[in-house]
Amino acid sequence: MTILKNLLMTFTALLILFACTDKDDDNDSNNPPCESNYELDLGNDLVLEDASSFPVTLVANDGAASYQWSTGETTNEISVSTAGIFWVNAMDECGDIHSDTIHITINSPCVSTYALDLGNDIVFEDSASFPVTLVANDGAASYLWSTGETTNEISVSTTGMYWVNATDECGDIHSDTIEIIINYSTILIQTDFGDIRIWLYDQTPLHKANFLGLTNDQYYDEVIFHRV
Repeated sequence: MTILKNLLMTFTALLILFACTDKDDDNDSNNPPCESNYELDLGNDLVLEDASSFPVTLVANDGAASYQWSTGETTNEISVSTAGIFWVNAMDECGDIHSDTIHITINSPCVSTYALDLGNDIVFEDSASFPVTLVANDGAASYLWSTGETTNEISVSTTGMYWVNATDECGDIHSDTIEIIINYSTILIQTDFGDIRIWLYDQTPLHKANFLGLTNDQYYDEVIFHRV
């Protein structure tokens, strides 16, 4: 009797298992895998000429089950009034999520007020005036001097021609030059055989001062030139 009872229970369990398996097969045949044709494309990034182009309407392809924009809206299209990066997540009818972003910028012309002027050329009477500071107008994005410095001001200790290229905030390059010279004193000696001009430099300041003083006092006028 026990054996018969066990066989009956086993047979019943097999029938239930078969029924369940057959039901699952029926469900699979009646519900094929979900296939979605939904495509999300917000288009190319937008470059506006000025802020008067706002507002702008952003549209996700219609047909999704739900939408979630970065701005919080849940419709398939929204209106925005500012530049920036916007994105949307769209869930299709199969439950798959599609994402896309779009970047909106304003291409406003850059207007720079930067002006570069190193001033007039500098003329020194002697080398004691060095060093001298050369200053480009502050406010540029970058500087490049002929000496290699990249600050808006430099210190120089020799004569010569100096220049600087200053790049403003719009990327435009402004250039200017300045020349530094020393106007050394000279003396004109007039002789029967022609004129001689003597350059008096600063390495012998006492001799220079003495000679200039005597010359201004006309001490050498009509003096016979007999040695150098």
